[in-house]
Amino acid sequence: MKTGLLKFKYGEEIICEYEIKETHTHIKNMTAMIAVENNNWQLVTWLHYAKIREGIDIPNSEILFLSDLSEDMEEYYIKWKEAL
Repeated sequence: MKTGLLKFKYGEEIICEYEIKETHTHIKNMTAMIAVENNNWQLVTWLHYAKIREGIDIPNSEILFLSDLSEDMEEYYIKWKEAL
């Protein structure tokens, strides 16, 4: 699976691991970014109250785009994931 930024058509952005299929994209280890003090970001588990960490399928029609992460953000995501 690749790691990247997924932006939904409705505007929300998450960082996740993803695999693009014909009709949907399978995502797992999803995190949302929230702004904190001093123009910094913090990663938090996306939909932490749902049992979806191992993955869910999102219809491709709901995805605006997928993008690779910058090297520093990918490193930050990997550290966040290891801490879970």
